[in-house]
Amino acid sequence: QSNDKLNGKEDGILTEMLESLFGRNDAVSKPVVVEISSFQSLCALLWRAITRARKLPSSKTTTFRMAVNCRHRLSPKLNPEYFGNAIQSVPTFATAGEVLSRDLKWCADQLNQSVAAHQDGRIRSVVADWEANPRCFPLGNSDGASNLTM
Repeated sequence: QSNDKLNGKEDGILTEMLESLFGRNDAVSKPVVVEISSFQSLCALLWRAITRARKLPSSKTTTFRMAVNCRHRLSPKLNPEYFGNAIQSVPTFATAGEVLSRDLKWCADQLNQSVAAHQDGRIRSVVADWEANPRCFPLGNSDGASNLTM
């Protein structure tokens, strides 16, 4: 009968048959969950609200910059007793049209991706670029749209 329990060898054979028929792919069965912080959510809300208030043409590029803690992103990690700042400004770019026409989750995802991509190689590249060409913090965008920093 269909309600009979299988034990031992038969159970293993059945499991193997089902896995071969349907495949067993844990990556497919478990969706990837992207954790967006409350800070990133707030930043996304501000990015949209300020972009809307500025009434920029939809083609203008907007930049949202967030200060990112680099301590745990470096390899090797900085010593916890290191005295000093280890932060960098991470930009996220989108046109005003994208920011306003897409939903809030899209804006938060863009910010989250920029932060997630800011790892050891990128951090060291930013430092090397700055050492080769020291400059003050850049304000604004080359196309005249302004930038927002948190």
